[in-house]
Amino acid sequence: MTTSGKGPGGDAPATSQARVLLDADGVIMEWSGEAEALLGHRREEMVGRPLSPLLVRPEPDGEGGVPQAPPVSGGCRVRLRDRSGLPVDVEWWMWPHISPKGPATWAVFLAATRGADPGDFDRAVLDALLTESPVGLHVLDTELRLVRFNTASPGMRDVRAEDVIGRPAREVAPTVVTDTVEHLLRHVLSTGEPVIDFVQPGYPPADRQGEHLFSLSAFRLRNRAGEPLGVACHKDGGAGSPEYSPYRARKYAAASGAPSCSRSMARKAASSRPST
Repeated sequence: MTTSGKGPGGDAPATSQARVLLDADGVIMEWSGEAEALLGHRREEMVGRPLSPLLVRPEPDGEGGVPQAPPVSGGCRVRLRDRSGLPVDVEWWMWPHISPKGPATWAVFLAATRGADPGDFDRAVLDALLTESPVGLHVLDTELRLVRFNTASPGMRDVRAEDVIGRPAREVAPTVVTDTVEHLLRHVLSTGEPVIDFVQPGYPPADRQGEHLFSLSAFRLRNRAGEPLGVACHKDGGAGSPEYSPYRARKYAAASGAPSCSRSMARKAASSRPST
């Protein structure tokens, strides 16, 4: 069955879909051949039974709350059990069918999922950033301990995760995470104000003998409740990069001699340190 239409949930794509008709109580009145092909359940097994037992419940720590907004794509992703009991991810569209006579019914259209699940997509992006991108990316917790880092960045290449994960960033890269940088990161954590393009020289863990010149940016990470989780640090540049000599050196000299937003923040963060 090929169908295309509009309903309250948005556009249903012109694709092979499974059509299921439910009565007002959610009991299956019609189970199409496409539904059988998608999930394996036969028509004679399903008609007269409620659809709800096929829904796979989320994990205890998963998202089980009532949605507060409609899906961006129009349809929504639902996990149903096939005839063998295995979960199947499907796209779901649903809207009412109101006839002049008789009770209202619900038309449900199901289709195999297309493209990546948003959660899978987010994980793939994060995995690429942390394993393949040459740009330095470091994630610190609220105590400024290293919890994630990009293994492909020049400054951390060949550094074993078990040797550095959980350690304070100051211990991992003491010449890069200086007093000034540490106070800047704490300022980001406490205020949410990001640091952009702060130039910092230092010797990264993967090259203790060669000085690098980094452009550091830092952003606060928060959970859904708005509580701080840590800081994401982006580091660009280095002694081995083609632009290091003419560009980074000029930039460092300019930043050292002229006030900038990040350097002003550094002075403000430094001035707010507790006196010893």
